[in-house]
Amino acid sequence: MIPTTQDYIRLLMLTGARRDNVAGLRWEDVNWNEQLWRIPPGLAKAGSAIEVPLVPEAVEILERRFARHEKSGYCFPS
Repeated sequence: MIPTTQDYIRLLMLTGARRDNVAGLRWEDVNWNEQLWRIPPGLAKAGSAIEVPLVPEAVEILERRFARHEKSGYCFPS
């Protein structure tokens, strides 16, 4: 399996977030200090912001991807 696909599937399982939200995860929405991902109101299904706690394995995936894709602004740039 391609590493990007593996990371995507793992983040889906580790966060419980919707597919579109994980695919569109932006670095500006990640609070590294609090290990929290805030899905903005406009992107959340219910229309209000959702705060997703990040377990250590999810943080590890995000840190690795951030090192490679920081400039794009997105975890999974297309």
